[in-house]
Amino acid sequence: MGQTSKSIFIDFDGTFADHGRVPASHLRAVRLARDAGHRVLLCTGRPRVFVSRRFRDEVFDGLVCAAGGYVEVGGQLLDDRRFPAEVAAATASLLTDHDATFFLEAPDRVFTSPASAQRLGGFFSHLLDPGEPEPTVEVREDLRDCSFSKVSIVGSPVPVDRSPSSSGRRSARCPTRSPGRPGPAASCT
Repeated sequence: MGQTSKSIFIDFDGTFADHGRVPASHLRAVRLARDAGHRVLLCTGRPRVFVSRRFRDEVFDGLVCAAGGYVEVGGQLLDDRRFPAEVAAATASLLTDHDATFFLEAPDRVFTSPASAQRLGGFFSHLLDPGEPEPTVEVREDLRDCSFSKVSIVGSPVPVDRSPSSSGRRSARCPTRSPGRPGPAASCT
């Protein structure tokens, strides 16, 4: 990249895509920027597995996913931050104990409990291009040993900010909304 080259970061939901659909003009704008020598990176709260293969491989120069927990440029992994094991175990137990509808996000898969999986149903199908397989959703009775970088809570009978933390540590609470889906969600990183 030359001295006048820039790195451009583009959010996916609500910016690059509108309700999961990417206008041709947005694809053209990214291609023109890259042709002009600029590096264009997708910057999203989504985990890598929720970014369509076409965008990962053909459209962008790199990815900043999971609200900054995962960074990849030119196919090279630069950062992959996960919850510390004891915090991850406490978080998974807390969500399961409170019967929340949630998923734990890792770059290559998401994890959830059997009860949560049943409530999530086809929740993930709207996230990728038509015809692309749904992301790997690993359903486990015991989630305490899962390695993940982000938590998305779709619903909970106990408000997230009122749930007692058995770990004694605090996580950031970032209210979000899933595009095309009713109701609030909360993500913690």
